[in-house]
Amino acid sequence: MTGDPDALQRLLDIEEIKQLKARSFRTLDRKNRDGFGQAFARDAVLEVPEIERVGLQGYGHYLEEYVRENGRWRIARSRLERLRVDPSGAGLPDTSV
Repeated sequence: MTGDPDALQRLLDIEEIKQLKARSFRTLDRKNRDGFGQAFARDAVLEVPEIERVGLQGYGHYLEEYVRENGRWRIARSRLERLRVDPSGAGLPDTSV
């Protein structure tokens, strides 16, 4: 292989982070708090905007930073950036069909 000598390690790191994200969502879906907590760094920061009203729906995405801790990638910072918030799902596509 020629070119960038760090390319293989970067690809391995990317794959490990993909697996980390999948594991964190899987443990969240299964309400596995211990497993979910293991996805995060010891001093992780989670930023989720507060919603004052119940029944709001919408969409957004997470902006994350990662850190290697004890030889494994962990989520160091995760921030939910809301792109749209609708009361009771108004304006969202109907997915009940």
